[in-house]
Amino acid sequence: MRLRFPALLFCFAGLCFAQTETVGDWKGTLQVGSVQLRLVFHLTRSDGALRATLDSLDQAAFRIPVDSVKQDGASLHMEMAKMKATYDGEWDAAGGRFRGQFTQNGLAIPLELTRGDASGAKAAQPLSREDREFLLAYLERTRAAYATAIAGLTPSQWQYKPDTDRWSIAECAEHLVIAERDMLKAITQQIAKVPIPEGVARNGRAEDEKVIAAMTDRSKKVTAAESERPKGIYATPADASRDFTAARAATVAYANSTQDDLRGHGVRDGKGGFSDAYELLLTMSGHTARHVAQMEEVKAAKGYPK
Repeated sequence: MRLRFPALLFCFAGLCFAQTETVGDWKGTLQVGSVQLRLVFHLTRSDGALRATLDSLDQAAFRIPVDSVKQDGASLHMEMAKMKATYDGEWDAAGGRFRGQFTQNGLAIPLELTRGDASGAKAAQPLSREDREFLLAYLERTRAAYATAIAGLTPSQWQYKPDTDRWSIAECAEHLVIAERDMLKAITQQIAKVPIPEGVARNGRAEDEKVIAAMTDRSKKVTAAESERPKGIYATPADASRDFTAARAATVAYANSTQDDLRGHGVRDGKGGFSDAYELLLTMSGHTARHVAQMEEVKAAKGYPK
């Protein structure tokens, strides 16, 4: 599964009248339709010139470079040529902020920037023992289910496809290896660094159970991202099992030792709420269970080799 956000890249380089006042972090929120995107702009000065990078928190995109910055009195003009985007703003001394618009491909969006890191982060809270044990137990159950589902299959059983548009067990097994690696990387390197805004209640076990139920519900079909579609690289179940075991071991190692505040970091879920990083690890494990169930459906197909 892959979380997706609007394919806009946002950029900014901020400044104000006193040069020293511009150095630091500035925050702002873009309203793109019904979606809010929190931005943090990191401003520095090098060789007398202002430079900037951008973090788009809700897209889990960090240190996006800004190409150029120009200041003319109270006016700010920024260009990001490759993205065909500009930002034009005016310093509002009374409000202590920049007021302006970000424009990309003809779409102009109001954008105000105020000083601060915009993290909205709560005090860091490492996983409780209950949460950690629940996650580790589910990761182990789904690892064992994967191993059992592909054990002892003959070559014909391994490659059998119930229909031309349905995956074989081999393809399901390969997809799970790819997805496990990709999802762990996204969670640990990006999502676990994106703070959920202050005032949003932390999710609990009831929400966790809903996440697992939704992921394992095979009545709702999901199309895999192109990058996670199988390419037929595993000739035998043993080959796939080796790589999945290694990928899951990396997930378990992280879940067992991390001190990241997984409940306090996450991404918007597209329904007005947030999925925290802990729930996304459960989603990863539920994703395994989902495709193990698909493997069992292949075995139950009328033409499955006996």
